[in-house]
Amino acid sequence: RWCACEVTLHRQQFFLLNVYAPTVNNPAFFHTLSQILHKHSHIPMIVGGDFNIPLDPYLDRSSKCRPSKSKSRTILTTMLKDLGLADIWRTHNPTLRDYTFFSAPHSSYSRIDYFLVSNPLVKDVSTTYIRPILVSDHAAIGFHLHPSSTSTPKQVWRLNTSLLSNPDFIQLVKDQTMLFFQENSPSSTNTLLLWETYKAVIRGHIISFASHK
Repeated sequence: RWCACEVTLHRQQFFLLNVYAPTVNNPAFFHTLSQILHKHSHIPMIVGGDFNIPLDPYLDRSSKCRPSKSKSRTILTTMLKDLGLADIWRTHNPTLRDYTFFSAPHSSYSRIDYFLVSNPLVKDVSTTYIRPILVSDHAAIGFHLHPSSTSTPKQVWRLNTSLLSNPDFIQLVKDQTMLFFQENSPSSTNTLLLWETYKAVIRGHIISFASHK
């Protein structure tokens, strides 16, 4: 589950989302989360909470056992790349081991709670921290942000890669691609112009499809 809102701080707009992910491998949850975030990718984002997945299966776990493969982790890391999000604690601590959760049954620690921030905000974060695990089995986490006027990301369209698993979307792209080149290729002598026109047309179809999902 998640809770989200748009806020304005110091005349700058932000999209905030708090997440509590399933405790079991659940790719569908992260597909849905990715779709929600893509709709707000035009403004700086801060996403935080309990993701129940160590992003780095080696650095973010105390256990020496070989980590199992996780499709949820694959989707999550792809989402970070697609949306331009940074795990801000790991950005500030690239090799450090610290943990946010203690599993009593497994007697092991892991870092499964984190904040993800839009890349333009990274330079405005001065400190990050993980508090000791005291009252509950999770540690408090946080960071200090001093937003600047240059933190707003440029209006850059990005493909929501979760659509690539949708058969209707794949068929739409195939049909519209075939139709475009059937109607335009014979009369076009400038291949670069043809390619740029195709990208603009297919992007319009993709945006229209995504807006109705």
